[in-house]
Amino acid sequence: MKRGMILLILALFLMPLVSAYLPHQIDTNLDLIVQSNNGTSCNITSIQYPSGSASLVTLNMTRVGTSFNYTLDEGNFSSLGNICFNIVCNDGIQDETGSICREITPNGVVQSTAQGIGSAMFLGLMLTLTFLFGWIGFKLADSDKLWVLGIFFLFLALLFIVYDVWLGYEYHRNFTGITDSSMPEIIFYIFMFLLVAGLVVSLLLLFTHWKEFAKYIKREIKDKDYNLKNDEFDGEFE
Repeated sequence: MKRGMILLILALFLMPLVSAYLPHQIDTNLDLIVQSNNGTSCNITSIQYPSGSASLVTLNMTRVGTSFNYTLDEGNFSSLGNICFNIVCNDGIQDETGSICREITPNGVVQSTAQGIGSAMFLGLMLTLTFLFGWIGFKLADSDKLWVLGIFFLFLALLFIVYDVWLGYEYHRNFTGITDSSMPEIIFYIFMFLLVAGLVVSLLLLFTHWKEFAKYIKREIKDKDYNLKNDEFDGEFE
């Protein structure tokens, strides 16, 4: 059951990563090139947008040797998804038709299945390390001898949480293809705001009450030493 759930989650993660077309970055120009050995002219006759709408156009491509090129404005690439250009080339006698498609992505990259698996495994590794460091930190924090090391592991786990949130946000923004949803970005910035605000408030309280904090640390150290000595005495007595 657990294995099936893991495979399902991995499959959902990878679904948006598989594409049959070359990627193109959103809101950037595209130099479209067509190879035609016998053609004397080539024109772009229509554009099929990711929304499903189509636009009839007449865009004359520039001939350079045996190729024809045309620079398409970034305004044609404002939405994520597949966009196709229908092209007609003429050799002076008859027309030849075809199409060229591109997948509009946030960063001009589409992960392969292997890369998607690697990304998912890396994210899983980071989450595992986060839970592991947190668990070790809580365990050591209760120890009379290693409580300082426990605090270090808890701080390390907090840093990993920040990195995990950022990593998940970046994966969503760059690889899922659903950046129209602003919820992950809102969650990310709310989390970062609360974290930074908490740290700032903690530092201000520490600065304004540093004497009380120093006394508390000294008292805790004395208590730890006292408990440690009692443990050693009990061991010798037995």
